[in-house]
Amino acid sequence: MIKEDKLWYLKNLDILSGLSEEELKFLDDNSVGLEVKRGTTIYSPEDREEFLYFLKRGSVRLFRIDDNGKEITFAILGPGDIFGGISPYERRSYGEFAVALEDSFLCLVNRKVFFNRMRRNPTVMLRLSKLLGLLTYELEIRIEELIAKPVINRLSSLLIRLLDKFGDEKGNIKLSLSHKELASLIGATREATTIALNELKQMGAIEVGRRKIKILNRGILEEVREF
Repeated sequence: MIKEDKLWYLKNLDILSGLSEEELKFLDDNSVGLEVKRGTTIYSPEDREEFLYFLKRGSVRLFRIDDNGKEITFAILGPGDIFGGISPYERRSYGEFAVALEDSFLCLVNRKVFFNRMRRNPTVMLRLSKLLGLLTYELEIRIEELIAKPVINRLSSLLIRLLDKFGDEKGNIKLSLSHKELASLIGATREATTIALNELKQMGAIEVGRRKIKILNRGILEEVREF
């Protein structure tokens, strides 16, 4: 990734909009690029919280593991998203897993360096605070779904989120996921997830190919999600 491209990317992040050229240049000089392969664990819950991660290309899954050993996915991130040490209040560790869902490219900034600089910019701090609140809320919703919702409801909810984040105008979800990976995203077994996929297919809600899903009727998914 050439230096000019990295600076261009930082300039076009919504959360950093409004920064001066001097501030952007500072972030550019204090960031590094990192290529990660599909399936790479970027960090684990016990890892020391050191960096903010700016996702330039690819997708990343954030999840935790509950006391029963079930994975709770609370965010699936795409280009332009920020994760990692986004809280201005220092924590010992990240507290969650971050795993690349596909080959991805990240820009890393040391969180202490970032916040020491950004404390001069209340707008950016407010945006990060809202983002942190949203991720906390998403985690609470996913825990509630895992406890109270059947697999087909959780799968419908996931497919709607994936459509909104990675879908094209024809309803194709531009993210390659196996049945096993889909299952892990909703805290279910592969077998139960396959059954739910087939049920949604029979309802006319989706079309399923090899690692590909096309949404044919969002309305059906929304009905199933709320049932």
